[in-house]
Amino acid sequence: MQRSPVIGKDCPFPEVADSLEPFIKTRQETNAIRQGLQSTLPLSTIHVSQPLPSEDIKPARLIGVRRAYYRALQAHNAAQAKYAAVKEELAQLSAAGEHDAPKEADAGSNFLTDSYIPLIRQREKHRKLLVIDKALTKVTQVGSEAITESFDTVAQREVGELPGLPSASLSADREDSEYDLLRLKKAILSTRQQISEHEKHSARAKKQIEGRGMKVDGKADLKALQKTHMALTMWMESQLGLIGDVEAPTPKAADTTGNANSAPEFTIRDIEELYETYLSARTRLLQLVAHPPAPGPPPPPPFINSRAQNPSDATNDQHPLLTPSILALPYLHPLLTAHTTTSSLTQQTSHVRRSLAQSEFRTQELLGRLADESHLLPPDLSRSGSGVGGKAWRDAGRAAGVKTREVALGRVRAGLGFVEMAEGVVGEIEGMERGGSSG
Repeated sequence: MQRSPVIGKDCPFPEVADSLEPFIKTRQETNAIRQGLQSTLPLSTIHVSQPLPSEDIKPARLIGVRRAYYRALQAHNAAQAKYAAVKEELAQLSAAGEHDAPKEADAGSNFLTDSYIPLIRQREKHRKLLVIDKALTKVTQVGSEAITESFDTVAQREVGELPGLPSASLSADREDSEYDLLRLKKAILSTRQQISEHEKHSARAKKQIEGRGMKVDGKADLKALQKTHMALTMWMESQLGLIGDVEAPTPKAADTTGNANSAPEFTIRDIEELYETYLSARTRLLQLVAHPPAPGPPPPPPFINSRAQNPSDATNDQHPLLTPSILALPYLHPLLTAHTTTSSLTQQTSHVRRSLAQSEFRTQELLGRLADESHLLPPDLSRSGSGVGGKAWRDAGRAAGVKTREVALGRVRAGLGFVEMAEGVVGEIEGMERGGSSG
């Protein structure tokens, strides 16, 4: 291996020279490296001539090998500065000695040039080598640690433990929620499409019915459908109650079978008959709603007509059939309807009264708050117990209007007085100008 001429000539230790050979270059090599870097790196023409400010170099941000290298550079710069100062001092001393020394050479000057100066040079080089050796040791230690340690270990030591991965249940819940949201969106879109189609069909049917000369009353149809729905619901409940009463197992049968909660069994034929009965009842109700009969007095029961036609049969019966309960049967439905209507109206009346009371209470609260905030009404008027009404606001407004009018009139009068004074002053000035011009 070719040894650097600088190290081979000056360093007395070959091992140290071999270890420091990659780090020490001659001035020509250093200039060549700098020129290569300047030609390679894109430098700005504005900042090329300017030195690097010391504020940009922050050793606190450097870590690891960079910090050790920065310290080595600082030590090297300090050593170079000290070496230059010592060299300059020696040059000055040598120049002064040559100027003041006699022509004949003496032993003292030879000792100074032969022994003392090389000793100083060797001591300075030894000090520089010690600094470089310490820096190299630190760089080697930090560099070996940086090479042996992985990036994950360094990040874990600097930042801390990484957070754990989310559990599978959270991702499953998230997927389920996204799936439910997608289903909800699809349901909303399908419902909107169905509503739009229903509106189109309704408009088309309405046009067709109006073209035939028939009137369409949507409210009447809605009421009829509601009545039909209520009647069908009541009929189905009654039928289900009858089915439960008929098909319920007896205690004896329950004892024999050993299962008291056995469900009643229905055949397909029974279900078909019940469905046919439901369809026929629904058809009759729809016909009744479409063609309501004219209101009139309820017809008498058939047995009354038969008794009126055959009075002899009525005298022969020992147990007459005309009881108060039988006579009241035709009037039960209208009475029940009237009772339902009365109860609904009563509920509506109570609801309206409650709403009016709440609105009045809120109005009083609002008036009280406004009275407390207003400067027109006297303070603590809302706490007097009489309440704040429109009369108080009216009186306060009138009083404020009167005061405002008085203040405005006073200011207007004062303004008119000032205007008259200004007119008098203007007249005097004009008179003075006329007198001056005539004179």
